[in-house]
Amino acid sequence: MHEPCPDYYTWRDPRDGKTHILGRIALAQAIHEVIEANAVVAKSLARKTLVDRLNGSRTVSDLIDRVSTKGLRLARLRGTSTAIT
Repeated sequence: MHEPCPDYYTWRDPRDGKTHILGRIALAQAIHEVIEANAVVAKSLARKTLVDRLNGSRTVSDLIDRVSTKGLRLARLRGTSTAIT
């Protein structure tokens, strides 16, 4: 929270650096709003726990199914290569 002028408050979003104007409000109200904003930012930046990642994880076969096969030769799709003779 910043006070560029007496009784005029601003808050800078740490995610993108943009400054948001709180305006001419009481200090207690400004502190309350900044605490709420910081809680929202902290929640959005929180890493997933290991359990969350395991429960919602994708397997390698899931990722392979998503890969585009357009333009690939059949031998490449099967995982085999043609032998050079």
